[in-house]
Amino acid sequence: MSTVTSTTSTSSSTAAALSQLVSTSGSSSGLNDNTIISELVSIESQPYVALQTQTTALQSQISTLGQISSALSTFSAAAESLQTNGVVGLTAGSNTAFTASADVGAQPGSYQVDVETLAVGAKARSQGFASTDTVQGGTLNFTVQGQAYSFDVADGSSLSQVASNLSSAGIPITASVISDGTDSYLSITDNTTGYPIGGSPSDALAITFTPSTGATGTTALAFSSVATAANATLTVDNLPITSQSNIVSTVIPGITLNLTGTDTAAETLNIEADTTATANNLQAFVTAYNGVMTLLQAQLNVSAGADSTTSLAGDSTLTNLQQRMQALFTSTVSEASGINSLPAMGLTTSDTDGSLSLDTTVLSSALASNPASLNAIFGLSADSIGQLAQQIATDYTDPATGALAVETDGLNDQITENNSEEDDLQAQIATYQANLVQEFSTMESLVSSLKSGSSYLTAQSNAASSSSS
Repeated sequence: MSTVTSTTSTSSSTAAALSQLVSTSGSSSGLNDNTIISELVSIESQPYVALQTQTTALQSQISTLGQISSALSTFSAAAESLQTNGVVGLTAGSNTAFTASADVGAQPGSYQVDVETLAVGAKARSQGFASTDTVQGGTLNFTVQGQAYSFDVADGSSLSQVASNLSSAGIPITASVISDGTDSYLSITDNTTGYPIGGSPSDALAITFTPSTGATGTTALAFSSVATAANATLTVDNLPITSQSNIVSTVIPGITLNLTGTDTAAETLNIEADTTATANNLQAFVTAYNGVMTLLQAQLNVSAGADSTTSLAGDSTLTNLQQRMQALFTSTVSEASGINSLPAMGLTTSDTDGSLSLDTTVLSSALASNPASLNAIFGLSADSIGQLAQQIATDYTDPATGALAVETDGLNDQITENNSEEDDLQAQIATYQANLVQEFSTMESLVSSLKSGSSYLTAQSNAASSSSS
């Protein structure tokens, strides 16, 4: 974008001409030529200055639209998080043999959990290697969780070299070298606990070694079992469960059990809706909503006397966005039973500035009444708040079709037009100023000539009068 430092700036050529004029300015005519020229150029520059002011205002508006777009993206992410992870915050009581965490889909409830055995990973170990021993070349054949793998051992390798190469071979095992102070051993551990349900412990880890013909290494690898794979066993409300992992997430919907020990009797698992945890879950949505509304209020409610040229006061796009945001609080969700709206769960807006707040008393009552409905309010139905909030963000921020993006493109086009017009006006101003400099220089020369002629005639007249006398 072309710019000038002031309304009386000049090009280098006209500046040189004006500089030349300064040396004789007013010497003949008695006028302050430079001041007159500057004032005339200032008047001529007023359309240019107005265009620059308009461009600055457009840039400010574009910046504001960008801030609103960013705030809408944050708002959409907050709504999506509640949709994905659920609104209701649940707490689990303290237990000895396990811990529990609640995810989306979890419901309050009470269960009897008895952990009988923990899942254990299979482990094998080679025979001992003295410090002078080398590994005989050949092929290690693995069965890991029922899947076959093979690994070539370089003849004459050290035990640590074999371990290092195994670790980068892509086999789902961990290889390391351990020592008893005299000999070293290659330890192999299955990365997965237990064994496939319906299979046998031998499916977890089996290792055989086939030496290469003519291998010269001193010792061929041979392995023996150190730990046999075992699956976790537990009961939930007397229902027998077998799990290959100590992390059990498929028994109680939305509840993940992390088994840490065994117990001699069933423990009670209490899953309870928690007002504080739920309020914390909602806080990101509240903050994001208020962030959008604060930006909109600042643009649409311009106070008297404030500079409205850089704001978007009266902008229909922002007005419609504000109305759609506010409409979320009159929406009801079809899949939510009884408690089916934001006000019903304790979210209300201020009559003065439209900001969102949470009434934890109402929230607590809603949790006690129907916690499933709170999750449904931000659920996957087409009319859920989660869906509506994300649709608002898409309608306004989509790079191709979003209303804010389209308006930003229009403002950028206007700035481009202004830049072109500013260039034309600046050239016109420079030409106008150069012409003024030339005209005033010509005028000063003419006045000087007239004064010289007048002085000559006066002198001649005086001389004639003196001669006559």
